[in-house]
Parts: sequence; structure tokens; C-alpha cells
Amino acid sequence: MSDNANPSSSSSKLENRRLVMCEDKPPERCVNCEKHLPEAVTESMMMINAQGEAIVCGGPVFLCEGCDSAYVHEPHYSAIAARFEFNPYALVGFLDFDRLPEDKRNQPLGEDPDAEIPLVEFTGMQNLQRAKFD
Repeated sequence: MSDNANPSSSSSKLENRRLVMCEDKPPERCVNCEKHLPEAVTESMMMINAQGEAIVCGGPVFLCEGCDSAYVHEPHYSAIAARFEFNPYALVGFLDFDRLPEDKRNQPLGEDPDAEIPLVEFTGMQNLQRAKFD
């Protein structure tokens, strides 16, 4: 495995992650590297709709320690999208507040037009869906 595929070699555990949307609860093992997934952590993500409107939403994420996969339970984020009438919606990345200067971390995002939004975009997306047999 190259260093680019191992998230622990990057400066942030959130960088270079591929989002894996799970229709059912996330698996116990990563489908990409077969390593056991650790307990979920709560992370903030950016969700956008077709008009480009964005919201920050938090939720459980399983960050694989063996590869770049980040697993989320799709029904959790669909419920948030429905609340904000984001149909369709996309999760575009993590918000890494450690990238902000310490004095700006408690300031609402977008309040300072000169401040950079600390978005760490996903490198790709994968859908895990229940198999449908005839």
C-alpha cells in the first residue's frame, strides 16, 4: 500500500478520504481493505443541494485505519437533507476546524467573508447497497 492510501501518513485523519455511503448500517470490516472498522466518531461535514446551498451537519463516521475509506449511514444524512429540503443532496467533505486559526474557531462559518472555509473534500464516493435477488 502506498503512503497516499494510508490516511495516518497525512497531516490530518480527515484528508484524502473516500466517502462510503451505506444503505444499511456500516459493516464491521472495511470492504476495501478488510480491516476491522473502529468505533464511530462524530465529524462535521458539508452538505450541498442542487442550487449550491450548503449546510454543516454532524454525524457518526467510521474512519478506516487501513485505507482511505470513511463510512457513513445514509439514512442519518437523508433525514438531515429532508429537514432542510435538500433533494437531491451531496456530502462533499469534512470540515476540519483545526485548519482555522484558534481565534476564528468559534466564529460562525461564513461570518467573515475573507476567512477560508476549512473544507476537506472527499476524493471520491462509493455506495454500499443491499443486494437485490430475483
